[in-house]
Amino acid sequence: MSQFLLPKLYIFDVDNVLYRHKPSCYQRFGEVAGTVINKYTGLPAAEAEHSANQSFKDSRDGFRFLIDDFGRHAYRVVHRQFSNDAKLDICGDKDPELPRHVKQLAEYAHVCFASHTPIKPLQEAMSRLGYDPFLIDRHTFGWEDLGKGGYARKDDPDSGVYDWLCKQYGVVPKQAVLIEDTQANIDCAIKCGIGHAVLINELNSPRIYIEEELQRHRQESTFENGGPGGI
Repeated sequence: MSQFLLPKLYIFDVDNVLYRHKPSCYQRFGEVAGTVINKYTGLPAAEAEHSANQSFKDSRDGFRFLIDDFGRHAYRVVHRQFSNDAKLDICGDKDPELPRHVKQLAEYAHVCFASHTPIKPLQEAMSRLGYDPFLIDRHTFGWEDLGKGGYARKDDPDSGVYDWLCKQYGVVPKQAVLIEDTQANIDCAIKCGIGHAVLINELNSPRIYIEEELQRHRQESTFENGGPGGI
């Protein structure tokens, strides 16, 4: 991005961006995924758990294998049930300063959170993580919002997710940034016209990224006001 091209909208993923799963979480996820998949497909729970874990390693979506084997309806049903049961019930490692940094960023630009998790458990998880209640209530979009009554994937260019989010804030996609942990979602967002995307992983902390963006916004604000102590 140009040094002076400041975003007007920051779109944050939640899972593994606002917090990072501990290794112990994955056993819990696998167990619950196996139980849910067994309930809705009849696949043996142990086999379902193994398939979910492998699918997650391959694509960071533990249920993607269901689309080919059982169809999109089964995928949606299982994904929704799993999210209600377990997806965000263990918040993992969190940066205690991150909620404060995000709130500061919201003073300079629009900030929202977009996840495939149903809105109620998503908001509960963000509350446990310490995010501002106003951001949770007004600027958090879950399954029901992104899907507009159905289910819209963030890695599907035809889903309209990114256009829809940008329209909520009256910005064009080029003025938005996506902060994600999944490369497929980033690739899709760029294809859909999002101006910039940031991959969060072990080497790239969301807090460091936000601190850098805050510095850019503050510098721009100082420049517009005529320098330190400007009019």
